[in-house]
Amino acid sequence: MTSLKIDSLLASYNYTLSAVVSVGSLYLNNCSSKNKPAILIDTTLYNLSISNFQYVDYTSHQNKIMHQYNGLYRFLGTDLELLKSDLALFLSEGIEELDLKIYGSDRSETHIDPNTSRI
Repeated sequence: MTSLKIDSLLASYNYTLSAVVSVGSLYLNNCSSKNKPAILIDTTLYNLSISNFQYVDYTSHQNKIMHQYNGLYRFLGTDLELLKSDLALFLSEGIEELDLKIYGSDRSETHIDPNTSRI
């Protein structure tokens, strides 16, 4: 898949290419609203040899982006049709917003106790 097709697809959601990274491309929303997540499209991830793939670097970079922007959506960019449907699903205005906690764990009210036997 060519980067021009991906750029055009992301432009339809008001995202533009911000940076090219070792595994793909980072896109940011042009909207004046700062509450849009960044999008990272992995296009060359599978081209890396196992010896060149550093998981700690991969996740550290991802975490940095997540905290620098209002979250991060990450998609595999090897199948244009799949990418189209994934973007439509995640960038749709109709997605229900959930009140999720960003840090820590809280099992006091809404989480199931994993230690309770179900007999």
